Order: sequence, then C-alpha cells, then structure tokens
Amino acid sequence: MFSSPTTAEPFSSRSAGIVSVPVEREARTALREATGSDTIPALRLENGSAVVGEENILVYLSEHFAEPLEAEAHQQKAATARRRYLEEECECSQPATHSAPERRTRSKRSSSASARS
Repeated sequence: MFSSPTTAEPFSSRSAGIVSVPVEREARTALREATGSDTIPALRLENGSAVVGEENILVYLSEHFAEPLEAEAHQQKAATARRRYLEEECECSQPATHSAPERRTRSKRSSSASARS
C-alpha cells in the first residue's frame, strides 16, 4: 500500500507492505514504477497489478475479502463513541436550529430602534 509520508523518512514499514511516498507528484518515481500511476493511495497486488484510488481499493477489498463478523459491532461502538464525543464538545442539549428565535429578537430591536428615530 502506498500512502503519503507522515515522517521525513521517504520509505517506511516495508515489512508490512506499506510504503510512504513523497507528497510532490513529480517526486513519486518509485510509485509510478510500481503502479503505473502517481496517485495515492495505491494498492499493489501480489500478482504485480495495482489498484489506484481510495474508492477502487475499497471496491477491490469488498469483492475479495469477507467483512469479519465482529465488524458491525465495532462500527456501532465507534458510532456511539463519536456521538458522545460530539455531544461533549458541543455542550448543548438542543439542536443548532434553536438560533432562529434569536434572529427575530434582533429584528425586533432594529425595528424598535428605527421607530424611535
């Protein structure tokens, strides 16, 4: 799998099959040689062919590998954690649409100010 680097080192995790490539397209020579493209992410298959682009990789993986049985439970747990995090960050119990009455209050003030003039 080819991805953009997170460190200054140009290549890492080769044993896992993950190779970091330079951010600059013109410096992605190794990626072009390996996959025929300079686009990331790219997945090089054991037979030497490559799958390029996130959507194409996801399609390939879903067609060739079964989703583990525990995946749905994990996804639900992650969604619950994400929802709790957002609720804590927001620190509000009502949806954001409660700001509409505030606008009416402003317009009343501006109309009463113009009535005084």
